[in-house]
Amino acid sequence: MIKIIFFDVDGTLISKQNPIIKEDVISALKHLREKGIYLIVATGRHKTEIDELKLEESFVFDGYLYLNGGYCVFNDTVIYENKLAVQDVEYMQDYINNHDLACLYVERDEIYLNRVNQNVIDAQASIHSLIPQVKTVSDFNELYQINPFVGASELEGLLSGTKESKATSWHEKAYDVIPMSSGKKAGIEILLKHLQLTKEESMAFGDGENDIDMFQTVGYPIAMKNASCHVKSYACYICGDIDEEGILDGLKQFYLI
Repeated sequence: MIKIIFFDVDGTLISKQNPIIKEDVISALKHLREKGIYLIVATGRHKTEIDELKLEESFVFDGYLYLNGGYCVFNDTVIYENKLAVQDVEYMQDYINNHDLACLYVERDEIYLNRVNQNVIDAQASIHSLIPQVKTVSDFNELYQINPFVGASELEGLLSGTKESKATSWHEKAYDVIPMSSGKKAGIEILLKHLQLTKEESMAFGDGENDIDMFQTVGYPIAMKNASCHVKSYACYICGDIDEEGILDGLKQFYLI
């Protein structure tokens, strides 16, 4: 019996064409809540970006796994957080400065850029996000993520001197660098333990590379039709496209609505 469902945001709850949760999906979420199912957002985004999208004006979820599981909140209580290793940040910052890379820096309460270039503009536009402020990093101890706006070869160089960091992509020229021990998997495992739920009682909807470890952690991984073939290979069911009522399709397939 499904008791908790995790939802990715971009390409799952909202589309590139229309960054709001559709009314029929909201109705389905309300029905799930009436059945006592916990509803959780699992996203690479920061809280300020979720606020910017005004998702809570449509529906207030029970919990939020922000920053690819690096900062997790349930019923307004922080249950888990995971910051980048300082030695890795120091190496990456030297590499960033030496190669003039554009990066987004993520702290608990704010996000900011070191510079803006076309990669930044294109990637932020693809997820309906504003360009954050530009400022200098003041404290290497407070970083949860560094998001470089680079190609694959530049990313390889950026990570080459790190020991406790990994990356996941969300745009062809944008990545999230997170702790090796982080990821949506880590956040989900912490929350399942917190709620005394099992893997078999959990479901997840997603479409991106950063959803793969989420799919490996829940009992019922559902991939959107708009996901890549690689992501779909980790799913137990391929539901409809984000613009074709995909979530409703997945929920109906498992008799949840």
